[in-house]
Amino acid sequence: MLSHIFGLLTWLLLTASRTVAISVPGSVPGTTSHFAQVGGNTYHYLRSRPEGTPIGTILLLHGYPDFSYGWRYQIPHLTSLGYLVITPDMLGYADTDAPAEFAEYAKKKLSTDMALLMDQIVPNEQIIVGGHDWGADLTYKLTIWYPDLVKAFFTLSVPYWPPVFGLSAAPFVDLPYLVLNNSFKTLGYELQWRDFDYDRRWQNETEIHWLLNAAYGGLTANGTNPLSPYTGFDLPLLPHLLPNTLLNASDLAFYVQNYAKKGLRGPDNWYRTYHIDWEDELQIAEDLAGKRVFHMPSLFIPGTQDAILTPSTWNNSGQYYDNLTIMPVNAGHWVMPQAPDEVNRILTTWLAGLSN
Repeated sequence: MLSHIFGLLTWLLLTASRTVAISVPGSVPGTTSHFAQVGGNTYHYLRSRPEGTPIGTILLLHGYPDFSYGWRYQIPHLTSLGYLVITPDMLGYADTDAPAEFAEYAKKKLSTDMALLMDQIVPNEQIIVGGHDWGADLTYKLTIWYPDLVKAFFTLSVPYWPPVFGLSAAPFVDLPYLVLNNSFKTLGYELQWRDFDYDRRWQNETEIHWLLNAAYGGLTANGTNPLSPYTGFDLPLLPHLLPNTLLNASDLAFYVQNYAKKGLRGPDNWYRTYHIDWEDELQIAEDLAGKRVFHMPSLFIPGTQDAILTPSTWNNSGQYYDNLTIMPVNAGHWVMPQAPDEVNRILTTWLAGLSN
């Protein structure tokens, strides 16, 4: 009986928070949890308010396999600098809706979702956007599609590439051919992740635990990495990995709990939209060809130990920007938990420069 009453109260609280301003504590200290109807889906986001009037708003976009909690080291710090910080669970993740149709995950539509979300929260305000992994890619697309919304942006780990690998103006070439001809051979892992059978491998918390432990660096007893940039995960190894060193046991359990809510179909759908994105970006690819794309202040924080996105993928990024700062850190792909103090120091300096 008590469990039914508790369940009803929880449902009422979550339902109410979608429609009125109720302050439900968020997963990151100092945040509150909120919901918004955007683009036909319900988005969940964390909000962190500074003391006094905010000096601006920062929107943080996570990647895969992550969710809003992945910014836990940056949210309190950015708030302490005086910013209102908004951190959504992206479409497909945690407490945000996870539609099965992969067209919902096209980057132009997701950019529109983020623009509409910010119009609800801080209407008519220019914002700063930060993104990691797929969140970095979406930061670039949001800035291209909605340049008047973004006054500055920073990205981590994933550099800017011209639309759909710079091939939008040519006949569509799908990723398998680009991997096969070695144009993008280190993206071979995506072929595994976008296979629909791959989603079905993660049916319970134990299997999801295996996956996330591997994604965050779990190795075998003899030091073998189960993730290859060329082929993806060596799936038989996953149940036998040692605990990763990036997520402690309680954080990993929290990740597993949140991924178990919706499964992997939604997150993996982000890898299935290349053709749709190519169609959406045909015009902008033509318009941007040979031009600088970004005119606002921009910051890129790569990890120098990233096994996939090596320095060769971002050394020449400056050609697309009017005002780019590149600040590498000695970390792998997961720069936020691997080097939180250094990332926060870099952000503090860069943001101070915007004010000056």
